[in-house]
Amino acid sequence: MSDDDSSLEEIPWVPIYVGQKDPDSFANREWTSAPGDRFPFDIVLGLKYLSNVYKVVVDVNPELVPAKIDVQVGRGEPNCENDLDAAKAAHYGNKGTLVFKIRERGNNRMEGRSLFADHVGHFVWLIVYKPLPLSKNPQNLVGINRVTILGYPVEKDRPRRAPSKSRTRDRSSSAPRRPQSNGRAGTPTRMGTPTRMSTPQGSEYAVTREGDGMSTSSSGISGDPLTSIRTVKRALQEKMDGSEAAGKNVEARVCRRAIQRLEEYEVRIEDLANRRSKALSAGDTPAAERLNLAMSDCRDTAFRAIHVDLLLTRNELRSIGVGSRWVEEEA
Repeated sequence: MSDDDSSLEEIPWVPIYVGQKDPDSFANREWTSAPGDRFPFDIVLGLKYLSNVYKVVVDVNPELVPAKIDVQVGRGEPNCENDLDAAKAAHYGNKGTLVFKIRERGNNRMEGRSLFADHVGHFVWLIVYKPLPLSKNPQNLVGINRVTILGYPVEKDRPRRAPSKSRTRDRSSSAPRRPQSNGRAGTPTRMGTPTRMSTPQGSEYAVTREGDGMSTSSSGISGDPLTSIRTVKRALQEKMDGSEAAGKNVEARVCRRAIQRLEEYEVRIEDLANRRSKALSAGDTPAAERLNLAMSDCRDTAFRAIHVDLLLTRNELRSIGVGSRWVEEEA
């Protein structure tokens, strides 16, 4: 756990819905699917109290690895029950996706994947996809070793009751309707797709917001998403060091969190860049173009997620090809 995470709290949760199985099967924080289970399937967790969920960390069995897991945080009505009915009626933020890769030979450790949410809610809804093709997993199982939810309790003095055994078991036989982005539970066949700026529908990496007054160009260093991400990281590192030296602890903490988020997106962009290189080597130009768009979209999403136009100066923003209506209005 990083220094920044040490000030966060681990939010207690209870399993509300675990595929077609008794939620108690996930009560010990470890869970493995059964042969013949159909993917994708849903896991719904109820938080002990209303919390600002900062980060969701999922550790998986290194031999039973899912291809990806969608994550959404939902906020129910005030004083809502900690059960599936309340989870289905909750309003959910934009979807994020944890993407897993096959380990390199000789690497026996599977790192946990983290999703930065920064969303206030009562529930965390996971959608687990089919496993990666591994020789040690002939039955196509998925294993989750641990789900850790970090954040800040909003109503710690008002803990929510755990769902009753009868209510959870009554619901375990029928699949819930999955949440739409920025809405309540909707169509059971797929999750609502957030608005994207440039990435073709289906890209697993980007969740963006329109109409926030920020724009990016493809000229200069901004033309290379990895370079622009790393340039911003260096600028924020310098700003954080200066803030710490000046005793501006809040500003330093904001910079530290922004750097951590950029590191998450940097890994995703590196993965996309590797896939683009393979597509170019194979002569698949259309796929390479799509992946290039996805890299730019992922960079833009990262900048929006950290509110880069509020952290850097006007000249710094121009150097990375970022325009901001707010900065222009202040000039």
